[in-house]
Parts: sequence; structure tokens; C-alpha cells
Amino acid sequence: MNTDNEIGNVKQPFIRVDEWKPAPEDMVFSSAGEVIICNKLISPDMANKQFPFFVMKPKKGYASSTRVKGDTVKLGFKDHCIHYLNYFEKFYDTEQILVGIYSYLKVMIDSDDQYGYTEENFVNDLERYIIRYDNPKEEVFRFRNNIRKMVDDNYYITQTYTNIKNPCLAYTDEHVKVLMEVSIIQLMLIPLISHFYWKRRYPKTVNVNKFFLSIFSRIFNVVNQHYGIDIVSKLYETVLTNVNKNVLSNSKLWEMQNIRSRDNTTQTIQTIENIILQIIPKYTFDKNIINFNYIMIESELDHKVRLIDYGYKLSSISSSDRDEDSNSQADKFEAHMDKIDESLVIQTKVNCEETMNRIRKEFGTPSEAEINYYIWMLQYGGKAIKNSFQFNLVTYPFMKWFKDLQTVKMIGIIDYITLMIACKNCLLSNGQTFLPYIIGGRVDKLVSRKSVNKRLMERIKDSEGYIKVSEKYNNKKLEDVIFKTISQILSSTFVNIDYYNKEYNGIIINTTVVPERIAEEYFQYILLI
Repeated sequence: MNTDNEIGNVKQPFIRVDEWKPAPEDMVFSSAGEVIICNKLISPDMANKQFPFFVMKPKKGYASSTRVKGDTVKLGFKDHCIHYLNYFEKFYDTEQILVGIYSYLKVMIDSDDQYGYTEENFVNDLERYIIRYDNPKEEVFRFRNNIRKMVDDNYYITQTYTNIKNPCLAYTDEHVKVLMEVSIIQLMLIPLISHFYWKRRYPKTVNVNKFFLSIFSRIFNVVNQHYGIDIVSKLYETVLTNVNKNVLSNSKLWEMQNIRSRDNTTQTIQTIENIILQIIPKYTFDKNIINFNYIMIESELDHKVRLIDYGYKLSSISSSDRDEDSNSQADKFEAHMDKIDESLVIQTKVNCEETMNRIRKEFGTPSEAEINYYIWMLQYGGKAIKNSFQFNLVTYPFMKWFKDLQTVKMIGIIDYITLMIACKNCLLSNGQTFLPYIIGGRVDKLVSRKSVNKRLMERIKDSEGYIKVSEKYNNKKLEDVIFKTISQILSSTFVNIDYYNKEYNGIIINTTVVPERIAEEYFQYILLI
């Protein structure tokens, strides 16, 4: 740990961030109302100076102010945020590179599309200037490394936790330092993300939590690549273990959760999202953050399971009040129910369960940990677990087992992940190197293209796989569907997910380098069906 603070060339006795009292001249950042102010914001055009504020309104928790009630002081997030940023600027970012980044992004965000500044541009800039370690600009490189230096200097409470039975639950000082580094990066990003969301006036359909999570996920991906620590997976194992313990000790309460569509998996995912959004940005060096996380896990269980009411509201259906067609509410309800063939629903459900049992017997049953890992990673960054494009690729090989499209549509999330893993393993065992990871990865961006370019089309039609498929089916409509699918694969973006090789998680699968190879693997896939 550092024993001195260095201001310019003058060394002073080291002051930890949580003990530091800033002087008025140290307030590079301050707050007022629902905004954070950068008092040294640099405007490229002094005649048209930008207002130096960043609106924190989009997410209420980030706009909170310090409250005093009696002898109790509850520190607001804005005050915590500016305190840590001012400390960093005072002792580590003496060149005020962060101010320069804020100045540039403020101009771009407020440009009202003058520069064509899109959401993609914004997120890429955040990653380039703040999140990543490998910026070629020397000053930005120094700035990024100074974040870790601040962590190393201020870290003084040993926070190790061992677990002999499950090493995944163990925490070392390095794990805690990585979490603290993530926390500081989040503090730098939150005012910028909040202001961008507010300035663009996103509709309510764009969930603000998902928006933040999609950007925060990039921090964890970069940290994983740099340190070789998959901190999200560790958090997942921690939360899931504690949730499963609660399920065992409160089985009756968990049986009642079906009405809320809540189980141990959904509870785990929601808790992790809350930890990332609400807890990690509030970390301080003078507290045990592992205990902080455990408190959050227990609090979520209290609010979502243990301490909530299970009331039901009954709605009356009148048989006397009739509309202009002499139909009562009871008549309409009965008419609706008559449309449902209950026996068919039961038959389809039984068929689905029996088919999945046969598939598990044939292809193996993935562990609960592997299934939960895929569930978490697939929806990482606010993505949907199932999308129609990937769902079709996963289920087509098993259609002969189900023999009914309606039965396939009834499969739940766990069954879907089971099929995905089985399909991925089957393709890997056949020597494929790209398509298994496309089918078993996360769809980051789906592009709906209907055809490939003519040159590539010619090369593909000369391939062995195309000739075999063409000879087997001799169907023009099928051929059009095949090339549409190949085009979509080549145009879309997929992110690797691998439970057994987690060091490769988060890597973009480059589909444009070997398009002929991907097309050939897709033809092999069709021939296997």
C-alpha cells in the first residue's frame, strides 16, 4: 500500500479516500439537485460554452442525495460518486484526463445529431476511453492504469473467504480488488450514461436498467480478458448457492412462487442484476464488500420471498348484465373457455415432457450449474434468452423427436437450454468449429438479410455440401431459405459462451473471415437433420 500522496512533486502523508476531506479547490465535480456538475469542463468552442452538468434523473437511485435523520446520515449516491471522482482527480489523474473525456462526450451527447453521434458511437467511446486497458494514446493508458493504482493504494481490509467444498465460492484479495476497480469505473460511467439516456429521451419501452447493464457488461468482459477472472460467474455461483439454501429451508414458500413465475434461477438472475446496478457502484474501501453482497442477497430473499403477502383478488363475473347483443360477462367467459381444447393441451404437454426425457437419455443431462450459467450469459446485457432465429436452429434437429410443432413451442427455458447444449455438442462431435458456437452463443445483433452477394453465392454453390443438399432435396423454396439463413449468420453478431472454457467467453465470433466454411458447416447441419 502507498504511504504517501503525491501532489505534483510534493509528497504528503497518505490519506485514504474514505477519510479524505476535500478543500473547495479540490471540487472538480459537485452536485446540485438531480445533476452532477463538472466544474472544469472544457468547451472546444468558448463562444458557445456547454453547460457543465450531467443529468442523473433517468435512474432514481443514482440521483439520490444525502439524507440526515436524527443521528443517522444516509450518504446519497451522487455525493459518494463525486467524492471518489474528486479524490481520483486530486491524487491520481493530475493531468485531468477524465475531465477531457467528459468534455468531449458532453459535446457529442448534446450535439442534437449534428455529428451523427449514435448510441453505438457513444458506447464504443466509453469502452475506448474509460473501460479498456489497451488505448494506444499514452495519456489514456496512464489514466486507465491509475484506476487500479488507486485501488491498490486504498485497499487495506483483507477480505478473503474460503470454501473447501466449492472453490467457486472462495474470494481472495485479488477478487475484491477487481470488484473495487469495477466499482470506480462504474462511478465514472454513470453520469455519462445517465445524461445520454436523458438527452436522447428514450421511450419507456427502452428499460433504463437494461440500458445500464448492457454497458456495464463490457466492463466485466474487459476485466475477464485482462485479469483472467470471470467475476460475474463467481457472483452467480455465490448468489445461486445462497438461494438454493433458502429453497431447502423454505420449501413451502417457494412452492407458492409459481404464481409469480419465480424460481431459484430467476431469483438468482434478478439478484445479480441488482448487485451490479445498485451495490457495486456503492462499494467503499472501509467496508467488507463480500458481506455487503451477502446482505443484498438476503435482503432480496426477504423482499421477494420470505416477507411478502400472498393475497388473491377475486373478480366477479355477472350473468345478468348484458350488452347490446344480449351476452353477459359469464357468457363471454364461457365462450372463451370453449375455444380451448383442454385435452389437446394436456396431450401436448405430456408429449413434450416424455420427448425431453428421451432426448436427455440419448444426449445426456447437463448439470444445473451449466444450465444456469447459459441462462445468465444468454441474457447478459439485456438480451433475450430465446429469439426466433436461434430457437429454430436449436430445435430443427430434434423435430423428428417431437413430431409436432406445437409441442416444440411448449418447451420451457431449461428444456431449451438442454436442447441447445445437446445440439452444440452434436455438431462439435461432427468436427464443426463455427456453427456450434453460433448456435450455443449469445445473439448480440441480428441482421435480417435475405441473400448473399453473387461472388460468394457462386463459391458456395461449388461446395460439396451444397451439391449434396441440392441432390437430396431438389427444392427451390428450401434453397432460398438456406441462403437466407446463411446470409443472416454472416451478417449478424454472435458472442461466444463456453461453460468449460470460460476464458473465451465474451469473444465475438467472426463470421466474415471464413464465410465458405460457415456455409459448408450449415449444409452439414441440414444433412444431419
